[in-house]
Amino acid sequence: MLNLGRTLFAGGCLFPVTWVSSRWITAYWSGVQYKCLVEGPFRDSPPYALVSEAVEVRGYFSWIPLGRACSWERADGLGFVTALPDWSATIPFILGTAATVAGIAIFIVLARRRQLP
Repeated sequence: MLNLGRTLFAGGCLFPVTWVSSRWITAYWSGVQYKCLVEGPFRDSPPYALVSEAVEVRGYFSWIPLGRACSWERADGLGFVTALPDWSATIPFILGTAATVAGIAIFIVLARRRQLP
């Protein structure tokens, strides 16, 4: 059982770090603005009809949800329209973090059991 706690802890620590790193590299590889224009995520057109196509797109890494987010300046000058990524990259990160927490909990419980006389 102690090995299960160690395995969950080690795997749970390693997986979220590598997952976020891979999502970050994927978002910025070949230029984030270019990827926003070519791959998206794209904005919904009906609610954001005032978005100008002539305005340069801004791309950045979004932490919630995890992935590349893209922003366009509105044609009326009243701010920006942002298209966020879907949650498909965030769910594995949450599961990996949960495995880390479970591994820590198992490790603590077993360590306390060993200390009891």
